[in-house]
Amino acid sequence: MNSYRETIVIRPRDCDLNGAWRFSAMLEEMQDAAGVHSTRLGWGREELVKQGVVWVLVRSEVRMERCPANGESVTVETFHGPTRHSFYPRYYVMTDAEGKRLGAGSTLWVLMDLNTRKTVRGESLGLQLPDNRDAVPPMPYPAAIRPLEGETRESVYRAVYTDLDVNQHVNNTRYADWICNQIGTETLRKQEIARMILDYNEEILPDEEVAFRFTHTGTECRLAGWIGDRRAFEIACELRERK
Repeated sequence: MNSYRETIVIRPRDCDLNGAWRFSAMLEEMQDAAGVHSTRLGWGREELVKQGVVWVLVRSEVRMERCPANGESVTVETFHGPTRHSFYPRYYVMTDAEGKRLGAGSTLWVLMDLNTRKTVRGESLGLQLPDNRDAVPPMPYPAAIRPLEGETRESVYRAVYTDLDVNQHVNNTRYADWICNQIGTETLRKQEIARMILDYNEEILPDEEVAFRFTHTGTECRLAGWIGDRRAFEIACELRERK
């Protein structure tokens, strides 16, 4: 059980207005695959909640060589890497029906105490994962987000019911929708996301007000969300022309 693999068919509800796999739906599939694998390893949500902790994603990066479309079959394989301090790396490889690589993902997870909302070390819970030191990551750890110079558009957003998940905060997949909404429909009719980096600095709670700062220059864009003087998240995207 060093890795887990599942095959899905892209459905209309998973697609954007161009009929392509919506980035947030892609992140949802990655999250679901990680959940199934963790459960099979004995460290799924149900078991962890008994100990008062849950898995929380703190940083991710996805690079797509080709974005599949409605009706296509996609296989997602996921496996974890060696623990790094209190961070638990997990990787993903996505392939099409012919076995050709569509893209890859790299993520860093932590264990969060549900009461204190602080991270805990897995060793204190007796966490044991298979030895994957020989597994070759499909890409490095998620990259740091570089500053982007350009005109910044500011707005205010309040976390609403549909943003939230069972951990009582904004789900990691919703951030991808937020930046797509900032990029806008007309741009995304012509361009698609080739790469996305998501940096989750602080959880966003129900009805919490977030100040958005969005910058878009050429094929690059950034969205940062601030709660007072604390940066809650930052996202970087690279766009390319649709084929």
